[in-house]
Amino acid sequence: PLSIKVKFNYNNLIDLDKLKDALYKISIVDNYTLEEIDTNNSTFKIYYYGNPKKLSVELMRFGYKLENDQGNWALHKYQ
Repeated sequence: PLSIKVKFNYNNLIDLDKLKDALYKISIVDNYTLEEIDTNNSTFKIYYYGNPKKLSVELMRFGYKLENDQGNWALHKYQ
């Protein structure tokens, strides 16, 4: 599998748990690790099959937007 490191902003720990549940349900995600966590940010390393576009489409199904800003990946929850 390929890997991608993404930063996720959250308002409370429930948001973080919901993201973990979504990652578990996405079939192309092989595994993930929570590498860093602080008050409102976390960094995940996601191991997945396919390409970033396919991962982005799968994450959209669960209400998350994957964005790339010059090699820095971020996940955002749709409002």
